Amino acid sequence: MILITGGTGWLGKTAIKYLIKNLNQKEFNEKVMVFGSEDKVLKVCEKNIKIHSLKKINNLKLSQENVSLLHTAFLTKDKIKIFGLSNYVKKNLEIINCLEKFVENNPTARIVYTSSGAVNEFLENGDKENNLYGYLKLIEEKKLSKFGNCLVLRIYGLTGHYINSPKIYALCDFI
Repeated sequence: MILITGGTGWLGKTAIKYLIKNLNQKEFNEKVMVFGSEDKVLKVCEKNIKIHSLKKINNLKLSQENVSLLHTAFLTKDKIKIFGLSNYVKKNLEIINCLEKFVENNPTARIVYTSSGAVNEFLENGDKENNLYGYLKLIEEKKLSKFGNCLVLRIYGLTGHYINSPKIYALCDFI
């Protein structure tokens, strides 16, 4: 089973696109679950993909031994303007807590999750006020890394098929 969080974001959609191209329809339907902020249907590569609310991952217990999670869900720092500071923190902590509960319920799950180079900046200067994103990503790294089956991708710059601001990202499509 392959689970993807942040399925409506550009990293998540890129992963979905890759899986659509590499699995047949039946395999995709049986082996892939995608999570986002709310239940909805998303069109990727002309396919309707069911997106489950991330809150549903809290109590998800999978009996299968072979569970892999690609965790990309997180509100980027530009969302502070949209949600306000306290709601931004609250929503990101909710995301972290959902994943922490999932891993507690599925201790053999293998996890790959995207973090940020902003963590290093926070570690260097400890400036939570001006680097709230880096601080929250560090909390996420600490909470999820304690489980052992985790690979942290601390990404410094990135672009891909669904990027909306290519001038500010350095790397090419990576999935």
